[in-house]
Amino acid sequence: MNSPEKTRKMINKIIEKIKNNLPILLASIQVIIGAVLLVREIQHFTVLISRAEAIEQLISLVKSKECTYRYFYLWTLLLLSGISYWINAKLYWVFTQIALITIFFVIVSNFILILSDSLIPLLGVIIILAVFVAVLFTFFKIFAAMYKKTYLKTIGIKDWMKWISVCLGIISYGIYFTLKWYVY
Repeated sequence: MNSPEKTRKMINKIIEKIKNNLPILLASIQVIIGAVLLVREIQHFTVLISRAEAIEQLISLVKSKECTYRYFYLWTLLLLSGISYWINAKLYWVFTQIALITIFFVIVSNFILILSDSLIPLLGVIIILAVFVAVLFTFFKIFAAMYKKTYLKTIGIKDWMKWISVCLGIISYGIYFTLKWYVY
């Protein structure tokens, strides 16, 4: 056997191992990223001053303690979705979908806020939002098609669970939005 064939077989074995262990790998990545970012926000919370203290001292703030609440929520959600893999596979799937939908809407809303400051008309923003939503649901379709025969079938995800996870993701974004704009 020559070297390129041997290398190709070795790469195929590695790819097969990754495919077989993809949920464990994703859950581990979620836990690590969620924990690191949560510790970072805790450190920011302990160092930063609050808005009330800033007003007393007439200091202009870029970030205050109140800004960390929404990130506490976001990174805790990511951490819990990773930890839930070792508790229950259905719970992991639902938490992961909630985290993905929340993060997606955070990105889209920040993008729309940036665009709304410029001269792009409302119709353009609506079209961009529609494209982002289409991309999101295309991603869900691809994810479901990839695991339809194996992962989703083995853990028993029903259609009503998919709809509940989407609804909970939208509610989760509502919580993030409330923490972002109404907590002072």
